[in-house]
Amino acid sequence: MDTQIAVICSNEFAKRVKTIETELSSIKLQYYIYRNPQEAAALIAQIKPCDAVFFSGSLPYFYAKKNCDELPIPTHYLK
Repeated sequence: MDTQIAVICSNEFAKRVKTIETELSSIKLQYYIYRNPQEAAALIAQIKPCDAVFFSGSLPYFYAKKNCDELPIPTHYLK
């Protein structure tokens, strides 16, 4: 079974990750794109069932932290 990861990021970050996505054979990424990091909190409500949430940086994570505390899955961000 594949690991499903919700990726909350900008469009530019998603483009970069998609270039290596084929190398992640047992991981499926679901992208949730924001135009500015403040939108990250609202994207939490749109996440489909997954195994983890990954933020493209500390700023979007900061804005969504309160919402993340209510999730039953791990959340991580790129430092």
